[in-house]
Order: sequence, then structure tokens, then C-alpha cells
Amino acid sequence: TVSQKNLDLAMSILPPPNQGMVLAERANTVAATDPAKAADLYRQSLKLAPDLENAMLALAKILVLAPQANVRNGAEALDLLNKQAQETHQQSIENIQLMACASAEVGKFDDAVYYAKMALMLMEDAKDTTDADEWRPKIDLFQNHQIYHLP
Repeated sequence: TVSQKNLDLAMSILPPPNQGMVLAERANTVAATDPAKAADLYRQSLKLAPDLENAMLALAKILVLAPQANVRNGAEALDLLNKQAQETHQQSIENIQLMACASAEVGKFDDAVYYAKMALMLMEDAKDTTDADEWRPKIDLFQNHQIYHLP
């Protein structure tokens, strides 16, 4: 983990892109216990290093799934996920799942169902039955105009 002292030192001597990576690492260490702080750190890291894919995805995940309503921001998450997909020209199953959840968060339930079914199809193609079985009920949520967050 990155201590505050080491974080301050790194921020004082590293160039901006590297500062962004240090902030993203710090965000990783607090994400589970303080999603709001992690989101702020990821945003700061992306200002310094806009192309940090892992930071984009981690921030999008927090913005979509955080249990705290004041942390969630589906529109910002969709922007991040779309940017990441355009830059890498690919999407993982997790990204597509996040697109589904973010779409539901902003009330675009038809899009949420579309992405959820796409993710399910990819899981089934990959013979990932455990994840597919866990994901399938989320399609029902989106079809019933409900959103999904972590408990």
C-alpha cells in the first residue's frame, strides 16, 4: 500500500502521468472501505493520466455499483466505459456488465437489457456457467426497470 508520506513524496517528484498512476494505486487500496474517497482519487488520477484504463474501469465500477447513492453516477460511468472501449477497441464481459448496470442506473432499461443479454451470451460461449447463473437474474431486474447495486 502507498502511505501518505510516500504518496506526498511521489506527487512532489514524479511527472503528471506517473502521479496519476500513484493516485490510482492509492485509490485501489481504499476502494473497498471508502468508495467515495477512491472515486475522488481515481478522478484525480485520470486528470493527470487520462488514458489509465484500469483507473477508468475501477472508477466506472464504483460509480455503478457503490452501495452509497451519493457515490453513484451512471452517466459518468457510461462516459468512462465508452471512452475505454473506443481507446482499446474491445470490451470485456465485465465492461459489458457494467454498461448494463450503468444504463439501468440512468433509466435506459432497454439498453441495460441489451448489454445484460450480450454479457450472458459471452459467458455462455466461454462456458462460464457459474457467472452466467449469477448474472441471469440481473436481466430480469433490468426488464422490470430495476437497478442493481452491491449490497
